[in-house]
Amino acid sequence: MKSRKDELLSVFDNAEDGIKTIVRYLIDDMVYLESELSKLRKLPFFLIDKKNLNQKRTEASILYASLISRYVDIVNKLAAILRREEIPEVSPLRVYLETLEKGNGNTQD
Repeated sequence: MKSRKDELLSVFDNAEDGIKTIVRYLIDDMVYLESELSKLRKLPFFLIDKKNLNQKRTEASILYASLISRYVDIVNKLAAILRREEIPEVSPLRVYLETLEKGNGNTQD
C-alpha cells in the first residue's frame, strides 16, 4: 500500500526535475499538515459557559484555522503546477484560431 506522500508524488511523475524538487517540499508540508489537522479535529473547538451560554474558541480552533489555510494554499499551488504541466505548448484551440485568421486575411496589431 502506498503512503500518502508516495500517492501525491506519483501525480507529478511526468514533471520536470526542477518542478519535482519544489513539489516534494510542498508535499512534505502537505502530509505534515494533514497529520496535524487530523489530530486537531479530535479536540473541542468551542468552550461553552453554562451560566450564560457564551461560546469561546479554543486554541485548537485557532490553530486549526491557521493550518487549514496553509493546507489550502499548498493544494492550490500544487493544482496550479499540475495545470501548467498538463497544458500543451501549443493548444489545438490556438492553432485553429490562427488558421481562421490566416484564412480570413485578418491581422491584429
